[in-house]
Amino acid sequence: MLEPAILPIISFLLVMLIVYLWASKRNLIKNRPLTPHEYLWKLKCITRKSEFEIFHLAAEEKGWPRYQVERHFKRYLEDQTLPVYVIEFLEDGKEYIDAYRSTGGDFFDKKLLIFYSLFALLMIGGSFVICLWIFPKLWPIIPGGQGNAL
Repeated sequence: MLEPAILPIISFLLVMLIVYLWASKRNLIKNRPLTPHEYLWKLKCITRKSEFEIFHLAAEEKGWPRYQVERHFKRYLEDQTLPVYVIEFLEDGKEYIDAYRSTGGDFFDKKLLIFYSLFALLMIGGSFVICLWIFPKLWPIIPGGQGNAL
């Protein structure tokens, strides 16, 4: 009955999966180097410390006085310019920041994206197969099917 309609639906779903994977690889998983601001954000998320505390840690490690740190932090809040010692601190810790893997998992991990894409395809495609192919074959068997009134 509706068997010829299944092949175009499955091919459409496969094309949509390929387009989605191509777009996610191209847009979501960017292979560009991170900026110092992005490294500061990642370090903030990893350590669960504020930018102010990270500024003080960087200044303490690089030997800058406290009064200059507070002045530099105020300037950072005004125009988002990072002082030299914070950039050096982030450069020194870049390998450790990049190597850190959160325990919650990375949403944009390639394997997870492929798994969830295939799972969604299975769920949507399975429901289409049931609705368009299996259910019409079972419809005559079901009591009350084909317009029989109860």
